[in-house]
Amino acid sequence: MTSTRAKSRAVFIDRDGTIMHDADYCSDPKQVQIFEGAGAALSRLKNAGHKIIVITNQSGIGRGFFTEKQYRAVEAEVSRQLGDDLIDATYFCSDPPGLPSKYRKPAPGMVFEAACDHDVDLSRSFLIGDKEIDVECAHNAGVRAIRVRTGFDKTTDGSCADWVAEDLPAASPNLANAVDSSQVLSALAKGCYELVPIPDPKLGPRKVDVATAYNTERYRPIYAEKRGLPVFLNRAS
Repeated sequence: MTSTRAKSRAVFIDRDGTIMHDADYCSDPKQVQIFEGAGAALSRLKNAGHKIIVITNQSGIGRGFFTEKQYRAVEAEVSRQLGDDLIDATYFCSDPPGLPSKYRKPAPGMVFEAACDHDVDLSRSFLIGDKEIDVECAHNAGVRAIRVRTGFDKTTDGSCADWVAEDLPAASPNLANAVDSSQVLSALAKGCYELVPIPDPKLGPRKVDVATAYNTERYRPIYAEKRGLPVFLNRAS
């Protein structure tokens, strides 16, 4: 008998430079420093119905800088600081750069494996990271990409990310309130909303910081999946 249960939405999220300060090959739990507001941001996403899945490159293992046991100790400390029940799963790739890998970002292998393990609908999911390889991984997996400016490289000019946000707390309200294309079409058909342009056209549809618009009274951010661009709904008067 075929299951009719709907697949879950998920937020795939990078660890170093996104959830926590990038310690550059973090191998000691004492080095773990979670960004302020990261736990609350992930909690908001989880309460909105997203599974929280960490996707992280850990080439330090493959390079011999630290062991998998040391990595697991750091992972446990990250979970403890965020809240033990917040992260649904963590996937890591120990492959060093320069070698063929189906899992090391920007390859989408970790995302695909997680989606299979947790029955995730990739078309309704997101990936958040601080590097362009996170953006490439997201698009290679068919999910939307959000780039944050909390890693070593804070320059996002020319990024292919769908959205750019200053940090995880700035990105989370938009994901928590994102709706899919069927909801957009339903709202438009009822005449409750009208599509309006992104407030600052100079930024372009792939560069806009949606947190700015989210905090205004007039606009509510949504994601028009068929067009693949962030737009806004304006409540019709």
